[in-house]
Amino acid sequence: MAGFLAGMSSSMGVQTVVIIHNEGTQDEERIDAQASIRANKGTFEVETPIYEGDIVEMDDPRGGRDRRVAVDVKVHTIHPQRTTVTWGKSAPVRTAPVRRLVLENLHAQVISCSSDLFNDGQFSAAVSEAFKSPRKAVTVEELGADWLASQPMLHKQLDEIRRVLRAADKDRNGHL
Repeated sequence: MAGFLAGMSSSMGVQTVVIIHNEGTQDEERIDAQASIRANKGTFEVETPIYEGDIVEMDDPRGGRDRRVAVDVKVHTIHPQRTTVTWGKSAPVRTAPVRRLVLENLHAQVISCSSDLFNDGQFSAAVSEAFKSPRKAVTVEELGADWLASQPMLHKQLDEIRRVLRAADKDRNGHL
């Protein structure tokens, strides 16, 4: 049995779209579907799995991609069977709430001890671990003559930690 959209032509706005469920999560799912797209609404086959909150991406006739969010989904089970969707405000492209800072100038031990805490927004704990990590990395046997040579490296590491924290503080306050 042919679906509702089978009798419509592309001149009536029928096109292939991508429906995105749970965007930005590990459960994100993308489904290609046919739909008749209009400015405020879209019409899908009744069996199309589209739900409120889903994002619908389609080609923009002006170039690029258009993104819309499904705010009202109605399944019509009487003839002609179809699903109609009312669009809400365009869903913005997702961006991280805090810009991830790169910690490439830090010693590997400092990064491994503090980067997860820093990226999770636990700045105080990250600083604490960053300051402790050089001490953990140096054993008593390694102290001796090498200790004096390592002092500039420790100061350089601490300066880099301060730079990263100042940048993170500016990001949190909306200054880039």
